[in-house]
Amino acid sequence: MLAQPLIKSLHLPSLTIEGFRGIKSLLIPRLGQVTLISGKNAVGKSTVLEAVQLYATHGNPTIIQRILRAHNELIPVIDEDGDEVSAPDLVSLFHGRLISKDSRASIGIIGSTGYRLSIQVDASQQEFQGDLFKSEYPDDAHEIGLRVEFQGAVEKTPLNYFLHTNLMRRVNITRARTQAIDRNSSPIACEFLGPSVLDNQDIDRMWNKVALTANETSAVESLRLVYGDEIKAVAIVGGPGPNFGLGNRYPIVKIDGHDRPIPLRSLGDGATRIFGVALALANSQGGFLVVDEAENGIHHSVQRDFWRMVIRTAQENDVQIIATTHSWDCVVGFGLALRDIGDEAGLLVHLSRYGDGIRATEYSGKDLQTAIKHGTEVR
Repeated sequence: MLAQPLIKSLHLPSLTIEGFRGIKSLLIPRLGQVTLISGKNAVGKSTVLEAVQLYATHGNPTIIQRILRAHNELIPVIDEDGDEVSAPDLVSLFHGRLISKDSRASIGIIGSTGYRLSIQVDASQQEFQGDLFKSEYPDDAHEIGLRVEFQGAVEKTPLNYFLHTNLMRRVNITRARTQAIDRNSSPIACEFLGPSVLDNQDIDRMWNKVALTANETSAVESLRLVYGDEIKAVAIVGGPGPNFGLGNRYPIVKIDGHDRPIPLRSLGDGATRIFGVALALANSQGGFLVVDEAENGIHHSVQRDFWRMVIRTAQENDVQIIATTHSWDCVVGFGLALRDIGDEAGLLVHLSRYGDGIRATEYSGKDLQTAIKHGTEVR
């Protein structure tokens, strides 16, 4: 009987990015079920994660909003009510922050036109000759927008969607959009973890999906990487009431030898980070998990066990993980975990700049083990 392949079909077996934010052109010929991306600061590691989020959500304008606002890439505008609001600076989506009618950002699988997300401004040449992103509300903002193409479908999001910070206004405008891209037919789950630990709201959201399931057990066991068998249980407490604000729910942990449970955050950033990754893995089943600066808060002595947990859970839950790091300790822990589990379970991609381009160099599990043995850093 033939053994089953360790790695299932990947949503992104390779990756090409063109004209997106700080990346003019990037080809990553191979991605693994777990891919760790290394490279110097400002080389484009985080941009790769943002590109994967957009690909997974088929160019969802809410994710575009979130990316630009996270970078404070905003411009002041006057809306149709005469109020000054801050709107995402859509120019920042395109390489060089220079935009024309031919400007286009694309993200997808190398050699596949069908699985390629394309984003461009949809406007007439006359509008480009003027000031498309002027500081006053355009009279024809409902006609100008972002054009997104994916798998032969086209969707246009009007500019006025991005000019509103009021959620209900955005909802009403969204309903009026042409829904040519069906994001519900084959949704790809995608969770994003930034460099910081998860806030309580995200922990509560993710916990609600795993409570009283096998994934809850896995999340609790993740804390034992730091505290061993002293960890007994986790719960989420709080909520509306005189002593709690709306949505102010937070995780507590039962530890052996303590009469009362203690807040998870009192165990430190490392425990909170690891717990957040475990929850995100459970919430990404069959999809993507992207993690920026995966090593943050996690002691070097725990990195190997951390990556073993991540890789094994990714295999069990069929999650494709793309994470970034600039820590040699993280690279070493990742490489040793691959040696323990199997070299084919993941790979490292090192990004480096040459001229105005970016070069991707692949390191297999065996390559990493050789680098670790000889102390050759690839971070």
